[in-house]
Order: sequence, then structure tokens, then C-alpha cells
Amino acid sequence: MNKVAFYRDTALPFFELKRCATGELCYKEHAHEEYSVGIVEQGESHFWYAGQTKTLYPETMVLLPPGLMHACNPLDPECWQYTMLYIDKSWVKAFMTEADDFSLDCPTIQDISGTGMLASLNRLVQRLISPASPLEKEAALLAVLTQALTGERQPAQREKQRDSAQIEAVRSYLCEHYAERVTLQDLEDASGLNKFHIIRLFK
Repeated sequence: MNKVAFYRDTALPFFELKRCATGELCYKEHAHEEYSVGIVEQGESHFWYAGQTKTLYPETMVLLPPGLMHACNPLDPECWQYTMLYIDKSWVKAFMTEADDFSLDCPTIQDISGTGMLASLNRLVQRLISPASPLEKEAALLAVLTQALTGERQPAQREKQRDSAQIEAVRSYLCEHYAERVTLQDLEDASGLNKFHIIRLFK
């Protein structure tokens, strides 16, 4: 990996992935327009936000809402590696509306060493930088957000029954377009179901 690398998918313009393996980039106080999820992979750093400073260690996840002033600087510039995922706030707001039982208004700093979340985030990063289909990438992103913020839940049986016709429309579309780069938006258009709800139903 180069010292700094960016990954995007033209079919999924709501996300951007940044991988950084250098301590040469030190950041003064700043904020992002997007929601951001950071994974510390190597090294330690001082992280300032909301008037307080914390030390971040490897295998720490940081989730920041848009507009939050923060700064992060490595303790050892020779050993610092992290990944940042930037997600468009309108996409996240739509996900929050569907989930309707959590908020992303406050920053989260969490030690995820040895947890399923660390494995899920690593799989997500590998999926996003791979030539996987847009459907696979967005589904993986949704799965990680659900795991991080709402817990693993199965949709109620009545939801499955209620949406049976739309579910069949999704299945039919996938069968007919299996050779194409299908997106969740395509499935939403074909079925009339919210794409975040589609993921829950097909869990």
C-alpha cells in the first residue's frame, strides 16, 4: 500500500475510503462534512475532540458525526497506520430513519480488539477496495453499521410475510440481472422496498 491511498466506486458515490500508513500527515483541528469511521491499525496517537484528549491504540474504532471538530496526531510518526471511511450524511440519515432506534449524533471511541466488529470492519475494507459488485459493497457497509449500532436482529416474521411480494420481486430481479453490476438502489426501484429494509429482510 502507498503511504496514502484513496478508494472510490463510481456506482456508490456516497462513500470514500482512505488508507494511511505514514505519520507525516499530522492534523490540526478540523471537521468533516461526512460521517467518518476510523480504524487504528498500528501505532498510538493523541486524539482530541469535544474539549478532551484520549490516547488511541491499535484496534480502536472511532465514529464521528459531521461537523465535529477533532485532531489526531501520532506519538511515533514512524509507526502509524489507520483507515478512514467517509460516508455521505444523507445516506446515513436514510439508514437511521429505517433503523429508527439509535442516534449517530455523538462521537464513539471503542476498543474492538479481539471482537467480531474488528473482523467485520477488516472484511468491509477488503470488500470496498476489491472489484466486488456495488451490491456486495453496500450490503457489507450496511451490515457493519447495523452490527456496530443496533446489534444483530432478525426481521419479524410478520415483516417477511407482509413483504413477500416485494421480496419475490427482488429475487426475480437478481435472477434476471445476475450478470450485471446490480446496486441496492436497483433493487429498491424494482421492488418498492426501502433498500435498508431489503438488507434486513435478506439477512
